[in-house]
Amino acid sequence: MGSHFDEWNAQLVDHLARRSADPALAFERDPNVGADEPSILLDKLIKKGEALWPKVRDWIHESVEAKRPTIIEGEGPSPRNVLDASENPDVRGVFVVELSAETLYDTVHLRSEAFRLLPELERSNVVEMNVQYGDWLREACDRLGLRWLASQPWGTLRERCADALRIAVVRGYS
Repeated sequence: MGSHFDEWNAQLVDHLARRSADPALAFERDPNVGADEPSILLDKLIKKGEALWPKVRDWIHESVEAKRPTIIEGEGPSPRNVLDASENPDVRGVFVVELSAETLYDTVHLRSEAFRLLPELERSNVVEMNVQYGDWLREACDRLGLRWLASQPWGTLRERCADALRIAVVRGYS
C-alpha cells in the first residue's frame, strides 16, 4: 500500500467505528464487553473488520487513484479482503502480528486507560482475544499465501515491512 502512514484515514476509521450504530462497530462501547469470552470477543472483532471494510476499500481505491501511498494500520482488514484488493498491482499488504501475550498485555496496558480500568478477568479476556486474533490472521495469511510478520523486534519492523512489501524505506519515517 505505501511508504507513509495516512493518519487522517486511520483516525477516521476509529471515529467511524465509535459513532456507528451498527452492532458490529458499536460493541466496544458496551461497558461489559470485556466480560465476554475471548472467542466471542474475537468474533465481534472480525465482524467489526468486515463492517469497516467498505470504507477501507474506498480509501484504498482513492489512494491508488491519487497515487498517494497509504498504510492502513489497525484491526480491521481481513486477509481475504486484502487478497481481493491486492489484485490491483498497486496494492500490497502485510499483516503484523504480536506473538507474545505478555507483550500484548504490556502494550495495551500502556496505551489504554480504559484497559487499565477493567477488572483483571476482563483484561485477561481482551489479551486472549488478541492472541486468538493473531492466530486467526496468521492461519488465514498462510492459507491465502499472504505475508505476515512478527511484530518483534520492534527496532527492525519498518525495514521488515518495507522488505515484505518490496518498497524503499523512506528515511525519517517511523
